[in-house]
Amino acid sequence: MTNVFSQALGAGLGMWFLLAGYTRLHLNMSHFRFDPGTIWRMVKVGIPASVTGMERTFGQLILMWLVVPFGTVAVAAHTVGQRIDQLVNNPFMAFGQAAGIIAGQNLGAGEPKRAEKRAGLPSSCLRPCCWPSPWYSFSGLSGRFVYSVQALTLWTGQAPTSGYR
Repeated sequence: MTNVFSQALGAGLGMWFLLAGYTRLHLNMSHFRFDPGTIWRMVKVGIPASVTGMERTFGQLILMWLVVPFGTVAVAAHTVGQRIDQLVNNPFMAFGQAAGIIAGQNLGAGEPKRAEKRAGLPSSCLRPCCWPSPWYSFSGLSGRFVYSVQALTLWTGQAPTSGYR
């Protein structure tokens, strides 16, 4: 509930700043118009993207369903592991979105050669970070089993009492 409230508050403040004229960008509601063609194009792109997101969420739900029978400590450790995965993966996803935006802008400008040339720019920024990825995958798998209790102890301040190490 707090997440919804904070996002609504941020959106409200952002719209207030944009519409009140406190920023360099001044929006005027009289310039907005309903364009069904553009909205339909956005829906055609958005539906497959939302299906992909639902598939990912469904996979996480199935994994949680498999973890729940092992108790609250296992669920908490799995959640901590997921948060660490998100911390590592979010920058990579952001660079992937940036590559898509750069390619889309260049294709929209009628510059397919430049789009092809610039599409690798965000990935080249991350190339030095990618070399340990096989080690990260292995450590992520083994770390969830070996270090999950220690990571959970960092957050709870006490060792679990259900027979784990």
